[in-house]
This record gives sequence, C-alpha cells and structure tokens, in this order.
Amino acid sequence: MIRDIFVMDADGKNRVQLTDHPAQDGEPRWSPDGKTIAFYSYDRSDPPGFNLYLMDPDGSNIRQLTFGPHWEVAPSWFPDGKWILYSSGETGDGVDLFRGGAWNIYRIHVETKEVVQVTHGDPGGLGQEWVLSGGSGRFPLGFIPWGRLKAGDSD
Repeated sequence: MIRDIFVMDADGKNRVQLTDHPAQDGEPRWSPDGKTIAFYSYDRSDPPGFNLYLMDPDGSNIRQLTFGPHWEVAPSWFPDGKWILYSSGETGDGVDLFRGGAWNIYRIHVETKEVVQVTHGDPGGLGQEWVLSGGSGRFPLGFIPWGRLKAGDSD
C-alpha cells in the first residue's frame, strides 16, 4: 500500500504533496510551534520497519528520529515541542502484533534522541496502558490513548 502525506487549506484547496515514497507515510503531527511535522514511515529504514521521522512543513529536510527494530507509530508532541510520545511494539506478524503484541508508550527527545519508556504493560494492545492523574488505566484494543503528563514528566 502506498500512502503519502499532503497538506491543504481547510476548504480542500491548494493541496500540496509533502512525501513521495513507494511505501507508507502516515500519522503526521505538527509541532506546537508549527515548524516541524512528525510522522511514521515504513520501509525508509534499513532494515525495513515502522520508524518515526521529522520533516519541515514544506516536506523538505526529512530525517529519521527512531531507529528501532520495533514498530514505532502514533507520534504526539509534548506541548514544549522538545519531546514526542509514541507507541512501540515488538516486530512480528502485523495481525498478531495488533491483537496481542507487546506495546508500550515511549518518549523521545527531539534533539538528543534520548528515549524513555513511559509504560511497562503486559501484552494486550496498542497503547493499552496509560497513566492518568497518578493512576493507570486499560484501554480497548486498538485505542491509542494520549493523556496529559504531569509537568515534571517532560524534564
């Protein structure tokens, strides 16, 4: 499946293609300052897999952010623009991965590439465990929950 990223005006006019890759690019997320777009891409990396990338708003300056053997998807920016949260799952059969693979949420510092594991859940689904107001919760399979982190969590 070929999937690319486009931007356009709210009325659907002035459509501009930002990526042109023979595989999948998806889940674009604008940084809080509007200067960078985070997205996942499949098969740009070696070995092939889902990794996170950054690009400028015009589609230029594409750079790889994660380099894992895992499926790394669903980027979400911290409000300060310094960190990105994402889901990462073990490689393997895609169907098994989404139905019961081991997924956790991580954060990565955009500049230093420091990675911090945020959840430590048992296998059960994509983004299955999240910390909400000091507690933890379980979410339905396939639901990607991004909540508010405590102010100290982004330091």
